[in-house]
Amino acid sequence: MPTQRTTAVLEVAGAHRATEKALTEETLGQRPGVLAVQADPIAQTAVVTYDPAQTSMVELASWVRECGRRCTGRSVAAHRTTSAAPTGTLDLDPVGDQLPTTTRWRRFTPWQGPATRVDVALMAAILAVVALGLVLRPLEPFLLASHPVALEFLTGDLTAIGAAAAFARIGETPLWLVVVAGAVGMVKFDWLTWWIGRRWGGGIIKMLTTSERAQRVAAHATKVNPWILRAAVVLAVLPGVPTAVVYAMAGWARMRLATFLLLDLAGALLMTGLVAGLGYGLGQRAVDLVLLIDEHASAVSLTMIILAAVIPLIKRRIRRNR
Repeated sequence: MPTQRTTAVLEVAGAHRATEKALTEETLGQRPGVLAVQADPIAQTAVVTYDPAQTSMVELASWVRECGRRCTGRSVAAHRTTSAAPTGTLDLDPVGDQLPTTTRWRRFTPWQGPATRVDVALMAAILAVVALGLVLRPLEPFLLASHPVALEFLTGDLTAIGAAAAFARIGETPLWLVVVAGAVGMVKFDWLTWWIGRRWGGGIIKMLTTSERAQRVAAHATKVNPWILRAAVVLAVLPGVPTAVVYAMAGWARMRLATFLLLDLAGALLMTGLVAGLGYGLGQRAVDLVLLIDEHASAVSLTMIILAAVIPLIKRRIRRNR
Protein backbone atom coordinates (compact mmCIF):
# COMPACT_ATOMS: atom_id res chain seq x y z
CA MET A 1 0.00 0.00 0.00
CA PRO A 2 1.55 3.36 -1.01
CA THR A 3 2.44 5.83 1.74
CA GLN A 4 -0.09 8.60 2.22
CA ARG A 5 1.21 12.15 2.33
CA THR A 6 -0.21 15.14 4.18
CA THR A 7 1.38 18.59 4.43
CA ALA A 8 1.04 20.95 7.40
CA VAL A 9 2.73 24.10 8.69
CA LEU A 10 3.99 24.09 12.29
CA GLU A 11 5.09 26.99 14.46
CA VAL A 12 8.55 26.03 15.77
CA ALA A 13 9.64 29.29 17.41
CA GLY A 14 9.20 27.85 20.89
CA ALA A 15 11.18 24.69 20.20
CA HIS A 16 14.34 25.83 18.45
CA ARG A 17 16.43 28.87 17.85
CA ALA A 18 15.47 30.70 14.69
CA THR A 19 18.98 30.23 13.26
CA GLU A 20 19.04 26.46 13.77
CA LYS A 21 17.35 25.53 10.50
CA ALA A 22 19.23 22.25 10.16
CA LEU A 23 18.41 21.28 13.74
CA THR A 24 14.72 21.93 13.27
CA GLU A 25 14.65 19.80 10.13
CA GLU A 26 16.69 17.02 11.78
CA THR A 27 14.75 16.75 15.03
CA LEU A 28 11.33 16.95 13.39
CA GLY A 29 12.49 14.60 10.64
CA GLN A 30 13.20 11.92 13.24
CA ARG A 31 9.60 11.86 14.43
CA PRO A 32 7.69 8.70 13.46
CA GLY A 33 5.73 9.17 10.27
CA VAL A 34 7.47 12.40 9.20
CA LEU A 35 8.58 12.16 5.56
CA ALA A 36 10.07 15.61 4.89
CA VAL A 37 10.67 18.89 6.70
CA GLN A 38 11.45 22.32 5.27
CA ALA A 39 12.13 24.91 7.99
CA ASP A 40 11.95 28.67 7.58
CA PRO A 41 14.18 30.40 10.18
CA ILE A 42 12.71 33.83 9.37
CA ALA A 43 9.05 32.94 9.83
CA GLN A 44 10.04 30.32 12.47
CA THR A 45 7.77 27.74 10.89
CA ALA A 46 8.31 24.34 9.32
CA VAL A 47 6.43 22.80 6.40
CA VAL A 48 6.08 19.14 7.40
CA THR A 49 5.06 16.30 5.10
CA TYR A 50 3.94 13.26 7.08
CA ASP A 51 2.06 9.96 6.87
CA PRO A 52 -1.34 10.46 8.56
CA ALA A 53 -1.46 6.72 9.27
CA GLN A 54 1.52 7.04 11.65
CA THR A 55 1.15 10.52 13.16
CA SER A 56 -1.05 13.60 13.06
CA MET A 57 -0.73 17.37 13.00
CA VAL A 58 -2.05 17.49 16.58
CA GLU A 59 0.66 15.10 17.81
CA LEU A 60 3.42 16.97 15.97
CA ALA A 61 2.22 20.32 17.31
CA SER A 62 2.07 18.85 20.82
CA TRP A 63 5.64 17.60 20.50
CA VAL A 64 6.81 21.05 19.41
CA ARG A 65 5.08 22.65 22.40
CA GLU A 66 6.59 20.09 24.78
CA CYS A 67 10.06 20.67 23.36
CA GLY A 68 9.51 24.39 23.62
CA ARG A 69 8.74 24.10 27.32
CA ARG A 70 11.68 21.84 28.16
CA CYS A 71 14.56 22.74 25.88
CA THR A 72 14.13 26.28 24.60
CA GLY A 73 17.49 27.90 23.88
CA ARG A 74 19.48 24.65 24.18
CA SER A 75 22.46 24.11 21.92
CA VAL A 76 22.39 21.81 18.90
CA ALA A 77 24.17 19.07 20.84
CA ALA A 78 21.81 19.39 23.80
CA HIS A 79 18.78 19.06 21.55
CA ARG A 80 20.19 15.89 20.05
CA THR A 81 21.16 14.22 23.32
CA THR A 82 18.86 15.50 26.06
CA SER A 83 15.82 13.54 27.08
CA ALA A 84 14.03 16.87 27.18
CA ALA A 85 13.36 16.53 23.47
CA PRO A 86 10.89 13.62 23.68
CA THR A 87 10.66 10.96 21.02
CA GLY A 88 7.91 8.81 22.51
CA THR A 89 4.18 9.28 22.62
CA LEU A 90 3.17 12.50 24.32
CA ASP A 91 0.26 13.27 26.56
CA LEU A 92 -1.69 15.61 24.33
CA ASP A 93 -3.21 17.22 27.41
CA PRO A 94 -0.22 17.25 29.79
CA VAL A 95 -1.69 19.69 32.32
CA GLY A 96 -5.20 18.30 32.46
CA ASP A 97 -7.98 20.64 33.46
CA GLN A 98 -5.58 23.49 34.20
CA LEU A 99 -5.07 24.42 30.56
CA PRO A 100 -4.84 28.17 30.00
CA THR A 101 -7.68 29.96 28.30
CA THR A 102 -5.58 30.40 25.15
CA THR A 103 -5.48 26.62 24.68
CA ARG A 104 -9.25 26.35 24.85
CA TRP A 105 -9.40 28.87 22.00
CA ARG A 106 -6.68 27.15 19.94
CA ARG A 107 -9.28 26.22 17.33
CA PHE A 108 -9.77 29.92 16.57
CA THR A 109 -6.10 30.91 16.31
CA PRO A 110 -4.02 30.55 13.12
CA TRP A 111 -0.72 29.80 14.87
CA GLN A 112 0.69 26.63 16.43
CA GLY A 113 1.74 26.61 20.07
CA PRO A 114 1.86 29.66 22.33
CA ALA A 115 1.44 33.00 20.60
CA THR A 116 4.67 34.94 20.14
CA ARG A 117 4.98 38.72 20.20
CA VAL A 118 5.06 38.69 16.41
CA ASP A 119 1.76 36.77 16.30
CA VAL A 120 0.10 39.18 18.71
CA ALA A 121 1.45 42.22 16.86
CA LEU A 122 0.30 40.85 13.50
CA MET A 123 -3.18 40.05 14.79
CA ALA A 124 -3.40 43.51 16.37
CA ALA A 125 -2.39 45.11 13.07
CA ILE A 126 -5.10 43.16 11.24
CA LEU A 127 -7.74 44.20 13.76
CA ALA A 128 -6.55 47.81 13.47
CA VAL A 129 -7.00 47.71 9.68
CA VAL A 130 -10.50 46.27 10.10
CA ALA A 131 -11.33 48.97 12.67
CA LEU A 132 -10.06 51.68 10.32
CA GLY A 133 -12.34 50.38 7.60
CA LEU A 134 -15.34 50.41 9.93
CA VAL A 135 -14.59 53.97 11.04
CA LEU A 136 -14.18 55.24 7.48
CA ARG A 137 -17.29 53.52 6.10
CA PRO A 138 -19.86 56.05 7.38
CA LEU A 139 -17.54 58.96 6.50
CA GLU A 140 -17.18 58.01 2.83
CA PRO A 141 -20.26 59.91 1.56
CA PHE A 142 -18.98 63.11 3.23
CA LEU A 143 -15.43 62.77 1.86
CA LEU A 144 -16.43 61.66 -1.63
CA ALA A 145 -17.19 65.18 -2.87
CA SER A 146 -14.88 67.25 -0.68
CA HIS A 147 -11.70 65.13 -0.53
CA PRO A 148 -11.94 62.31 -3.11
CA VAL A 149 -8.16 61.91 -3.48
CA ALA A 150 -7.70 61.58 0.28
CA LEU A 151 -10.57 59.10 0.40
CA GLU A 152 -9.13 56.89 -2.33
CA PHE A 153 -5.76 56.89 -0.55
CA LEU A 154 -7.35 55.94 2.78
CA THR A 155 -9.69 53.26 1.43
CA GLY A 156 -8.48 52.26 -2.04
CA ASP A 157 -12.15 52.29 -2.97
CA LEU A 158 -12.91 52.13 -6.70
CA THR A 159 -15.85 54.51 -6.33
CA ALA A 160 -13.56 57.13 -4.79
CA ILE A 161 -11.05 56.62 -7.61
CA GLY A 162 -13.73 57.17 -10.23
CA ALA A 163 -15.02 60.26 -8.42
CA ALA A 164 -11.53 61.75 -8.11
CA ALA A 165 -10.93 61.14 -11.83
CA ALA A 166 -14.18 62.91 -12.66
CA PHE A 167 -12.98 65.94 -10.69
CA ALA A 168 -9.68 65.72 -12.58
CA ARG A 169 -11.64 66.05 -15.82
CA ILE A 170 -12.95 69.47 -14.77
CA GLY A 171 -9.52 70.59 -13.59
CA GLU A 172 -9.92 70.15 -9.84
CA THR A 173 -6.94 67.79 -9.40
CA PRO A 174 -4.15 66.26 -11.57
CA LEU A 175 -5.08 62.91 -13.12
CA TRP A 176 -1.66 61.40 -12.31
CA LEU A 177 -2.27 62.12 -8.62
CA VAL A 178 -5.60 60.33 -8.82
CA VAL A 179 -3.96 57.21 -10.29
CA VAL A 180 -1.02 57.19 -7.86
CA ALA A 181 -3.15 57.84 -4.76
CA GLY A 182 -5.63 55.16 -5.81
CA ALA A 183 -2.95 52.54 -6.49
CA VAL A 184 -1.16 53.23 -3.21
CA GLY A 185 -4.47 53.20 -1.37
CA MET A 186 -5.27 49.77 -2.78
CA VAL A 187 -1.93 48.16 -1.87
CA LYS A 188 -0.88 49.94 1.34
CA PHE A 189 -1.95 47.12 3.67
CA ASP A 190 -1.51 44.15 1.32
CA TRP A 191 1.91 43.34 2.79
CA LEU A 192 0.06 42.37 5.97
CA THR A 193 -1.91 39.73 4.08
CA TRP A 194 1.32 38.48 2.49
CA TRP A 195 2.86 38.29 5.96
CA ILE A 196 -0.16 36.34 7.24
CA GLY A 197 0.52 33.67 4.65
CA ARG A 198 4.26 33.78 5.28
CA ARG A 199 3.88 33.58 9.05
CA TRP A 200 0.87 31.32 9.59
CA GLY A 201 0.55 29.42 6.30
CA GLY A 202 -2.13 26.77 6.57
CA GLY A 203 -3.04 28.02 10.03
CA ILE A 204 -5.49 30.41 8.41
CA ILE A 205 -7.28 27.43 6.80
CA LYS A 206 -7.09 25.48 10.06
CA MET A 207 -8.71 28.37 11.90
CA LEU A 208 -11.66 28.33 9.50
CA THR A 209 -12.11 24.56 9.12
CA THR A 210 -11.08 21.32 10.82
CA SER A 211 -11.06 19.47 7.49
CA GLU A 212 -7.62 18.04 6.74
CA ARG A 213 -8.68 17.83 3.09
CA ALA A 214 -9.13 21.61 2.98
CA GLN A 215 -5.69 22.05 4.51
CA ARG A 216 -4.15 19.73 1.90
CA VAL A 217 -5.82 21.62 -0.95
CA ALA A 218 -4.46 24.92 0.36
CA ALA A 219 -0.99 23.43 0.80
CA HIS A 220 -0.93 22.06 -2.76
CA ALA A 221 -2.20 25.38 -4.12
CA THR A 222 1.01 27.04 -2.94
CA LYS A 223 3.08 24.66 -5.06
CA VAL A 224 1.73 25.73 -8.44
CA ASN A 225 3.99 27.11 -11.13
CA PRO A 226 5.51 30.38 -9.82
CA TRP A 227 4.43 32.22 -12.96
CA ILE A 228 0.82 31.20 -12.37
CA LEU A 229 1.00 32.50 -8.82
CA ARG A 230 2.58 35.76 -10.00
CA ALA A 231 -0.18 36.22 -12.56
CA ALA A 232 -2.75 35.52 -9.84
CA VAL A 233 -1.27 38.29 -7.67
CA VAL A 234 -1.54 40.79 -10.54
CA LEU A 235 -5.13 39.77 -11.32
CA ALA A 236 -6.25 39.49 -7.69
CA VAL A 237 -7.74 43.01 -7.79
CA LEU A 238 -10.39 41.92 -10.29
CA PRO A 239 -13.97 41.69 -8.98
CA GLY A 240 -14.90 38.21 -7.80
CA VAL A 241 -11.34 37.10 -7.05
CA PRO A 242 -10.65 36.24 -3.36
CA THR A 243 -7.89 38.84 -3.10
CA ALA A 244 -6.83 38.12 0.48
CA VAL A 245 -6.56 34.38 -0.18
CA VAL A 246 -4.32 34.95 -3.21
CA TYR A 247 -2.04 37.31 -1.28
CA ALA A 248 -1.82 34.90 1.67
CA MET A 249 -0.97 32.06 -0.74
CA ALA A 250 1.83 34.19 -2.17
CA GLY A 251 3.30 34.57 1.30
CA TRP A 252 2.85 30.89 2.12
CA ALA A 253 4.57 29.93 -1.13
CA ARG A 254 7.57 32.03 -0.01
CA MET A 255 7.28 34.63 -2.76
CA ARG A 256 9.76 37.42 -2.02
CA LEU A 257 8.20 40.51 -0.50
CA ALA A 258 9.78 42.79 -3.12
CA THR A 259 8.38 40.62 -5.92
CA PHE A 260 4.96 40.52 -4.30
CA LEU A 261 4.83 44.30 -3.81
CA LEU A 262 5.91 44.92 -7.40
CA LEU A 263 3.25 42.59 -8.82
CA ASP A 264 0.63 43.90 -6.41
CA LEU A 265 1.36 47.50 -7.40
CA ALA A 266 1.24 46.57 -11.11
CA GLY A 267 -2.23 45.07 -10.69
CA ALA A 268 -3.40 48.06 -8.67
CA LEU A 269 -2.12 50.50 -11.30
CA LEU A 270 -3.96 48.61 -14.04
CA MET A 271 -7.24 48.61 -12.11
CA THR A 272 -6.83 52.22 -10.97
CA GLY A 273 -6.01 53.33 -14.50
CA LEU A 274 -9.10 51.58 -15.86
CA VAL A 275 -11.48 53.03 -13.28
CA ALA A 276 -9.88 56.49 -13.45
CA GLY A 277 -10.23 56.40 -17.23
CA LEU A 278 -13.94 55.70 -16.93
CA GLY A 279 -14.40 58.48 -14.37
CA TYR A 280 -12.37 60.91 -16.47
CA GLY A 281 -14.44 60.07 -19.51
CA LEU A 282 -17.73 60.72 -17.71
CA GLY A 283 -16.45 64.04 -16.39
CA GLN A 284 -19.17 66.47 -15.32
CA ARG A 285 -21.91 63.85 -15.25
CA ALA A 286 -19.96 61.84 -12.68
CA VAL A 287 -19.24 65.02 -10.70
CA ASP A 288 -22.95 65.85 -10.60
CA LEU A 289 -23.69 62.38 -9.22
CA VAL A 290 -20.99 62.76 -6.56
CA LEU A 291 -22.37 66.15 -5.53
CA LEU A 292 -25.85 64.64 -5.28
CA ILE A 293 -24.49 61.96 -2.94
CA ASP A 294 -22.74 64.67 -0.91
CA GLU A 295 -25.99 66.61 -0.62
CA HIS A 296 -27.64 63.60 1.00
CA ALA A 297 -24.51 62.33 2.75
CA SER A 298 -26.14 61.93 6.15
CA ALA A 299 -28.93 59.76 4.77
CA VAL A 300 -26.49 57.73 2.67
CA SER A 301 -24.17 57.22 5.65
CA LEU A 302 -27.02 56.15 7.92
CA THR A 303 -28.31 53.76 5.24
CA MET A 304 -24.86 52.17 4.91
CA ILE A 305 -24.64 51.63 8.68
CA ILE A 306 -28.10 50.05 8.80
CA LEU A 307 -27.34 47.76 5.86
CA ALA A 308 -24.03 46.71 7.41
CA ALA A 309 -25.91 45.64 10.55
CA VAL A 310 -29.01 44.12 8.94
CA ILE A 311 -27.54 42.13 6.02
CA PRO A 312 -25.58 39.65 8.22
CA LEU A 313 -28.73 39.04 10.29
CA ILE A 314 -30.76 38.32 7.15
CA LYS A 315 -28.10 35.93 5.85
CA ARG A 316 -28.00 34.12 9.20
CA ARG A 317 -31.78 33.69 9.23
CA ILE A 318 -31.75 32.36 5.65
CA ARG A 319 -29.12 29.77 6.60
CA ARG A 320 -31.16 28.68 9.62
CA ASN A 321 -34.32 28.23 7.53
CA ARG A 322 -32.62 25.97 4.99
